[in-house]
Amino acid sequence: MSETARSAELLGWVRESRDPAARVALSESGLPASLSASLFEALQAHTSASDGATRELILLLRALRNLCAGVTAAQDQVLAAGAAEPLAQLCRHQAQLGDSAGRGELLEAALQALGNSCVQHERGQDAAWCAALFRHRAAPHLCFHRRAFFPDTFALLARTRGAS
Repeated sequence: MSETARSAELLGWVRESRDPAARVALSESGLPASLSASLFEALQAHTSASDGATRELILLLRALRNLCAGVTAAQDQVLAAGAAEPLAQLCRHQAQLGDSAGRGELLEAALQALGNSCVQHERGQDAAWCAALFRHRAAPHLCFHRRAFFPDTFALLARTRGAS
């Protein structure tokens, strides 16, 4: 599928998933799991610095954000696909870039997707905190110590200004 066709498809899901009933239906179809699986590929394409790949990644993140808003089943799919770790790492990486052009919109989309994917249950919150703290799951027993996230990574994120 071409970048243009994929972007159009993602944009359609972003728009459709704004409706609460559509979010539930899309979640029942397994779309959050499918998009989470494609997140890894989109992140690799983004590192090639293609503007189209970055735009596609932002749309994918927005679709995940919308799908997870208030739909526990969607959140479960995203977490089961292992998306918390790459989302948290993307947030950290974008925050560390400083004021480079274009980072605001991507960081905002990643933070919103991460937040919505874990907001409704503690297991999801723990997964997100663990991913934010540890690049490799070497110390999962420490993941529950959420204070360790502060102040370094949180301070980077707190300094981020809005994308607009």
